[in-house]
Amino acid sequence: MGANSRVWPQAVRHSRGGNQYEVSCAHEHSKCLLLAHKQFKIPASPTLPKGGWNTWIDFDKFLAASLDEKRRTANDISHTEYMLPTPNWALYGSEEVGFDPKQVRRVSAKRKKYLELE
Repeated sequence: MGANSRVWPQAVRHSRGGNQYEVSCAHEHSKCLLLAHKQFKIPASPTLPKGGWNTWIDFDKFLAASLDEKRRTANDISHTEYMLPTPNWALYGSEEVGFDPKQVRRVSAKRKKYLELE
């Protein structure tokens, strides 16, 4: 990712609450960065030995909680119930730059030519 994609989110971060946010994830192909609140950066614990970003969602748990009328009405649903650790390959600064190593990256001839120019 280019220099602007590193500078811009830092500027946004400072305009939106300074040190409450960090760039947590990057996806080179789509040129997307995730600016996440630090509440999702969990310190190391017995259940999460390495600690780290928890920006992924367990959609089955989220759906179950959101369909529970009583809990939804009482506003008794917490993000901690359905958050998941962010995979290492999705983290900002990772070698994989957001590409899941289990998937095969397909580069068209046109894109390959463009990549060679960079």
